[in-house]
Order: sequence, then structure tokens, then C-alpha cells
Amino acid sequence: MAFHKSWFASSTTWTQDNTVIHTDVEGCKTAWASVDYVYKEYDAAGNVTSTSHALFALTWTRDKGKWVVIADQNTRLPL
Repeated sequence: MAFHKSWFASSTTWTQDNTVIHTDVEGCKTAWASVDYVYKEYDAAGNVTSTSHALFALTWTRDKGKWVVIADQNTRLPL
């Protein structure tokens, strides 16, 4: 968990541009979202050092009044 907290806090070393492709909610119990994104990492001088393009799909379920992610699928795409 500490890794993720520090990674998300270091937003000056990376960016992720997202485009929501599709969302759907089924009977207030299950929800899906598909998101196309381009992730970039930068060095201290601000130069791009790494770029990746992917599609991720998230599936949620409603549990005890809260939405909970039950699946997270990432599929790498060509740049």
C-alpha cells in the first residue's frame, strides 16, 4: 500500500490521459467502465522516458451500500 500512496503522490513524474469509452450499470448491482489511456513517465528535466497505451476495464458490484471493484483488466495497445 505504501508503494501506491507514494506513486500517486509523485504526480510530477508521470501523467495518465484518460478517455472513458463506455460505462454501464445493470440493476444498481453491477457496473462497468472501459477507459482508454496513455501513461507517460518523465525524468527530472521533464523529458518523457516511457510511454504506454492501454485499455482498462473495471467491474464493480454493490456491497453493503458501497461500490467495490471486483475486477480490473488492463490490455496493452499499440502507441
